[in-house]
Formats: sequence, C-alpha cells, structure tokens
Amino acid sequence: MRISFFGKISDPIGKTTDIAVPASGLCVSDIRQEIAEACQTELILDQTIRAAVNDKIVMEDHRVMPGDDLMFMSVLSGG
Repeated sequence: MRISFFGKISDPIGKTTDIAVPASGLCVSDIRQEIAEACQTELILDQTIRAAVNDKIVMEDHRVMPGDDLMFMSVLSGG
C-alpha cells in the first residue's frame, strides 16, 4: 500500500512510502508504529499528525484495508 504524507511530516519521511498491509487490514496506530520504525522518526507518532482514509479523517483504531487510500497530514493553521 502506498501512503502519502503532507505538511511537516513529509520532511523526514518524504511524500510517499510503501508498506505491506495484510488482507485482514491494520489499525492506523499499527501503521504509525511501522512507519516510525521503518523511517526512523517518531514524528509520525505525534497525534497532531492526522490520518485520513479514502479522504475522511479517521481515528487511531480505524482498520485500513488493502486498496484504501491512506494519508497522514499536519494540522493546518491559518491566519
């Protein structure tokens, strides 16, 4: 599965990365941990970095299935 990153999280990780997701899926929190280990950065574990699956913001216990579109993004601030 290809995962996209936007905002400050893309600096240490890059714009995309790939991980294997089993047919039974993985929770967002498990995917975060896998990315942290693979990319050697704990920034992905910061809960201000939000996860979206198929264009909807999801909680940490959301199960991501193969074929889903997963992205992590920094909370945007404006003024």
